Amino acid sequence: MEVIARLLVRQCSDPPDFCQCFSLARPEAFYTPKRWTAGNPSLFDRLIVLPACHRYWTPLPKLFQSSKYSKARYMALMALLYDILSKDGFHVTIVQEPLTGLAEDVEATKRAIDQQTGPVVLVGHSYAGSVITDAGADPKVSALVYVAALQPDVGEASGKLLSKFAPPNDAMRAAKNRATPDKYFFIPPAKFRETYAADVPASDAQFLADSQQQLAEKALGAPVSAAAWRTKPSYAILTTQDHGISPELQRWMYQRSGSKVTEVGASHAVFVSQPDAVARVIEAAAKVDG
Repeated sequence: MEVIARLLVRQCSDPPDFCQCFSLARPEAFYTPKRWTAGNPSLFDRLIVLPACHRYWTPLPKLFQSSKYSKARYMALMALLYDILSKDGFHVTIVQEPLTGLAEDVEATKRAIDQQTGPVVLVGHSYAGSVITDAGADPKVSALVYVAALQPDVGEASGKLLSKFAPPNDAMRAAKNRATPDKYFFIPPAKFRETYAADVPASDAQFLADSQQQLAEKALGAPVSAAAWRTKPSYAILTTQDHGISPELQRWMYQRSGSKVTEVGASHAVFVSQPDAVARVIEAAAKVDG
């Protein structure tokens, strides 16, 4: 579940206490576990949504598609939280958001939700908290989990929330699109680890830095049209060593919403450095509809 993006949706199969599998979006593109076989196509018919909780875990960059080492590293990082939830019997699907605008990201999430036949839990990391706040209004969504994530109210934009408290760093930079005047934000690789993943091994942090996807400025400027946390149970992981989203801002948002908060002494990349702690919160949220 980003990480894992951004979002996570959980659904139980029939009978209710038996869940068959987890799945990545487009798994055939770079990884095919033994349980994903032509002889068992029904697994794909029962997938739940787990939009990636980490905006840097996008489809494997073309630059690395020919490298077995890069594929292995990519999957190893993705699997940290994914494997824990999988072994505990949850369906998980990772939704790759375009990050070109809030509306587009919400629509990508809704398409995944539409494929589900039972209750889901949405999990969002970082900016994806804004996405699940809006998309979570869907009647299939039973609970939300915010992992060091933004949690706006109706009419609030992600950028507005980020400016409410002093930023923990000034590492974010804007890159212009060569085809349009639109701006896209990223963290320079040289500052990535100290900003985003200080408690992650240096080699893994470097890999995340080199594979990060830029986030459109208009995504941060768009206000959410719904605040699902106002009517549905919400859980939050507050990362006290976060240099990406201020811990003070996290605390303020989660107190405002009344989310059930779990504080973790971790960086913004808590889903990599402490996947067990993240999994426990997600599983607690899943019991809401169980």
